[in-house]
Amino acid sequence: MRATYAIFHFSHISGTCRGGEMLKLSVSFRPRDVGVYSQTWELEFGNMTSPWKDKARLWLTLSGVGLPLSSTRREVDNARSIVKGGGASHPVEENARFCSSPLGILYTKTSCVEFPVVPVGQSYEMKLKVGNRSRTDKLTVVATSSPPFKSVPERFVVLCRRYVYLGLFFTPDSSKGEYNGCLTLTAEGLQPETLQVQLQAKEHIT
Repeated sequence: MRATYAIFHFSHISGTCRGGEMLKLSVSFRPRDVGVYSQTWELEFGNMTSPWKDKARLWLTLSGVGLPLSSTRREVDNARSIVKGGGASHPVEENARFCSSPLGILYTKTSCVEFPVVPVGQSYEMKLKVGNRSRTDKLTVVATSSPPFKSVPERFVVLCRRYVYLGLFFTPDSSKGEYNGCLTLTAEGLQPETLQVQLQAKEHIT
């Protein structure tokens, strides 16, 4: 979700981190609305003797999920799995029907995700099961889609012979009526594997 304010706040306490030491920074997450948030911060480091001459930069991506005050324990646990980037891991279903990539490394339970009717400006989430049938211990998967569809997280890890649930969001922003998109899942490795899932949705027109 896009926000025009600072959602994440760093501690303003300054200090020095010497060689071999570790410095912990306090970060707070303060969303004003319900939704999935992500922001990238740039951190600068300088040498004590010449702080403005020998500067180094580090980019840090922070993610968080804003929930209603009335959220259940299950909703909180699910939000934590989204932030960790991959969700809970489950055993592969050996005899289940699935849609798989050419080499059978990636699989999903469906080749097409159909969203229900959603009013303009509102968002609806569905879960897509993504599995790893390879012998690779940790398979890194990159999910790409285009608005008004969005996958959360966009990069995650699936353990060997396991599957996770990927969050898919549909947020219509215009009176188009029907939407068709595509989710591309790419497994990184020596032989990159790609699996495409069709996305279909309709918006509620008053």
